[in-house]
Amino acid sequence: PEFIVEQPEYCGDDIVITVDEPIETAIYYWYDDSSCTAEHQIAEGTTLVAQGLTGDSTYFVRYSEGSSCYSEIGEVTVSPLILVEPTSSGNTEAACGEMVVLTATNGNDNAVFSWYSDENCTQRIVSEAVYTTPELSETTTYYARAYLLNGAGDTVCTSNISSITILINHNSLTTPVVEVPDVTYCGNDVDLTISQPNGSYTYSWYDDALCTNWVHTGVSYTIPRLTSEETYYVVAIYGEHCTSDTLTVSLVPTDLPAPTNVHASTESIHCGELVTLSANAPEGTVVAWYDSDTSTTSIGSGNLTLSP
Repeated sequence: PEFIVEQPEYCGDDIVITVDEPIETAIYYWYDDSSCTAEHQIAEGTTLVAQGLTGDSTYFVRYSEGSSCYSEIGEVTVSPLILVEPTSSGNTEAACGEMVVLTATNGNDNAVFSWYSDENCTQRIVSEAVYTTPELSETTTYYARAYLLNGAGDTVCTSNISSITILINHNSLTTPVVEVPDVTYCGNDVDLTISQPNGSYTYSWYDDALCTNWVHTGVSYTIPRLTSEETYYVVAIYGEHCTSDTLTVSLVPTDLPAPTNVHASTESIHCGELVTLSANAPEGTVVAWYDSDTSTTSIGSGNLTLSP
């Protein structure tokens, strides 16, 4: 016999198989095995309702016209409406702090999609085909599933799960640039500042090249009273796993220049008169006065007035 197969509107629904142009006087018998024995008989009549199919299924039918004689066996294979798992697309590599747009599709215009953060799809993130991740700082896997809904909005079919993994380049942060004073005089404080800092980054300062000895966190770092050559290291950090390359900052103090414009308030004085000595010093320093070129003890600083 020939068959008429009525496919359901939604996956999971029953499939109805009907003998086409049946013989009115015949009785039709349906089986789930080609042996067509009594223990494999599943229905009688011109119509078979196949229920709860999850994959291709083959059924067998034969008829009898009231005697012990049966016709040849007819065979029909039906396929349930299966919802194809979605194809997950988007960048599979990203820099630290980058957001990635993910898209789920499966070619079914009636399907709806959800994204999840776990492989069992219990932690739903969003019920949309397109999902934009937050700023990522570690390699992350997302999972997508497709659904079909009935007119009441209930789920009647669920696809298998697809996944996409985004690999994060942990060394993709921009290396810091540090503003260093052009001239650093011996004994002065030195202010180091990150140029155009990224507000999402943390900047950590170290005094060793392996960056194990932390000394400061922040956009700016002040080294007090630099008297010898020193080297510092700074890295940008995002999240728990992302760091930039290390920037090395070497500082070499400059010897103070001799005071300039050294002069006395008068070039000629009389006995008993006062005289004021003055000189100009570089910014951030003061002039110290001594009473001999070998003395180590200052007799005053700034503008010095000598009494008789």
